[in-house]
Amino acid sequence: MAPPARAFDYLERNACRSRAGAGGQIDLDGEGFVGAVFPHRFSRAGDPQVHVHCLVANMTLSGGEGSGVARKWRTLNAHHLYQHQKAAGYLFQAELRERLTERLESSGQRSARAQPRSSGCRASWR
Repeated sequence: MAPPARAFDYLERNACRSRAGAGGQIDLDGEGFVGAVFPHRFSRAGDPQVHVHCLVANMTLSGGEGSGVARKWRTLNAHHLYQHQKAAGYLFQAELRERLTERLESSGQRSARAQPRSSGCRASWR
């Protein structure tokens, strides 16, 4: 199982931020996360449970030309991570569902559980 690429990319584009200056009043774009991704297929009890652990260090390279502050390693501004965590989670679930569906179809199997639930949606939206 590959890492949750879309969700991680989304977070790097939208939530990888830092702050500088007195009281953190200068909001800065981060240049990316420092971290690792650990995909798992089973729970600790050995039951099938596809999930991923993402470990991200509380740091990003930020600042430099045009920002008004020196380019250096700074802590992440967690506010942006909290704002985007649900959207990233939904992207991860969609990517996981897509990959599982592709694998099941290529193996000649088909599972209704790999499809998103559509109850409560108008037929024209499906």
